[in-house]
Amino acid sequence: MKRMKNLIPIYSVMVIGIFSLIGCDSDMLTAPGAENDDQTAVSTQIGVPIDQLKLVPLKPEIVEQLRVLGKKAFASKQIQSHIGGTVGGEKTFGNKVQIPAFALEEDTWISVEVECAESNEQCGAIVEFLPSMTFLADVTVTLSFDVLDFDGDPDLLKVVWYDKSTGLWVEVDNPLIDYDDKTVTVKVDHFTRYAWLL
Repeated sequence: MKRMKNLIPIYSVMVIGIFSLIGCDSDMLTAPGAENDDQTAVSTQIGVPIDQLKLVPLKPEIVEQLRVLGKKAFASKQIQSHIGGTVGGEKTFGNKVQIPAFALEEDTWISVEVECAESNEQCGAIVEFLPSMTFLADVTVTLSFDVLDFDGDPDLLKVVWYDKSTGLWVEVDNPLIDYDDKTVTVKVDHFTRYAWLL
């Protein structure tokens, strides 16, 4: 009986350890906009299916430029892992990504694409960052709302990101809004597609 009492704490620790391992998924990605304080976080918000996505339209002059470009604006650059760098900007209507040094495992071609997506008989903006990958450190994505055909309160705009695992568009948590530059900035640990909703 005494021997059994000595084993109870050991069994308790083993059971707790097993449940901890079962409940963790080391492959989960930090949701764009979520804080990452040495713990992996995911957005708990419910997403929007693609067939219910109501995109904020682009300005007519931007739509015309995209039509001339074949419905996409594109910027690409090889980023050296030990240096980092920025891709996008003027060619992609103010949409860009800043990659710090050592966020990449190796030198990588990074692309920013702005495309005209048909939504409710209008052209809505979708910005995609490629290639699909996870970073060793957070990168900074900047999205411009100056290209949108919208002159209301910027706080009403919602930035959503595409969750490939669920096929849903999920609202970005806590984006940093720059009212002067008409941009939102978010730190992310992986690339995805972004869109604007009201």
